[in-house]
Amino acid sequence: CVISTKDESEDISSTLIEADKFFVQTIGAVHTVVLTSSASYEFTNRVGKQISAYRQAVRTYRPGFDPDESENYVHPLALAGKIYSWDGGPAAFKDFLITQCLRRTVAEARIRREEKIPPYAQVKEVARELRRKQTHQTIKSKQEELDLAYEEIEEMKEQMVKNHKEYDQILLEVEEEKEQVADELNEANDRIESLKSRIELLENTQSDIEVPIPKNFDELDDWSQKHLAGRVLVHSRAIRTAQSAEKECGPDNIRLAYESLLILRDHYVPMRTKKGLKRKKAYQQKLQTEGLEETPTFRGPRAGEQGDTYFLKFAGRRRKLEHHLKKGVGRDPRECFRLYFFWDSTTQQVVVGSFPRHLKNRAT
Repeated sequence: CVISTKDESEDISSTLIEADKFFVQTIGAVHTVVLTSSASYEFTNRVGKQISAYRQAVRTYRPGFDPDESENYVHPLALAGKIYSWDGGPAAFKDFLITQCLRRTVAEARIRREEKIPPYAQVKEVARELRRKQTHQTIKSKQEELDLAYEEIEEMKEQMVKNHKEYDQILLEVEEEKEQVADELNEANDRIESLKSRIELLENTQSDIEVPIPKNFDELDDWSQKHLAGRVLVHSRAIRTAQSAEKECGPDNIRLAYESLLILRDHYVPMRTKKGLKRKKAYQQKLQTEGLEETPTFRGPRAGEQGDTYFLKFAGRRRKLEHHLKKGVGRDPRECFRLYFFWDSTTQQVVVGSFPRHLKNRAT
């Protein structure tokens, strides 16, 4: 758990939740870090704003966190406003967070323990086999062997009854969880539809507003959230890829990168959601204006040749970067531009996984 201080504060006591009490109550189960303002800025520069924590926010990083692949929703963030407005205030939020962290830690520890320790039924079967061997060595009559067999049958019956009860309870819990997930999914879908309506309204009312094009990729994270939200998602991996390539790709490709994202927002997304030949032509014409071309990233199974290079983890699934916008040939990032993406039909948005460099392929 990363607990951040106030903006421009190096005082570790300026967190919204009491970090020292949180630490004491979760010691041995949770790694707790307090980030001062300067530390949070450095941390954000390293992992990106989407997956960071700052300005009194609290983020829980679950096992398996990878700054290059992890999605922000997998590692929950509570902003200062949410903590303030929590029923019972920051103290109640702290108690809630403690409960959630301990519950998850215990569950994962149990899973790891059970992977190492053989199940009870297996242990009991081994014990029976040992008893059987001992009995065969010491039995005085067939009756003793028969009595042992009856005893084992009764034990098996008792175990079956116990198993049925346990399975019934598990099924009941699973059904309850399914209902809860279904309710949450319906609620989330309602929110998505509401947000789509708001985005469409904003698109119609602000379509003539000119979007500023930054001269570098330092602003890419903020810029994409401000101008692309709900239509084009620039994955954290793409942001880091762009920032690492900035010095070698030149100002023309920096401008082209931002323009390409706007083309996807203004032309590709409407073409996919509203369809129609007119929108498809408008998209193709805009690509031609910028000297761009959209083609499949790979044909056939070749994407697998480069391991995870052409894949991205999104919404808990491994997704292939199926399409790319391209301009130029060769490997020189000043002369060659590539933007890799896929269309997510569930969220109705473009997910951008890498740009502006050419990703590795068979030629490299």
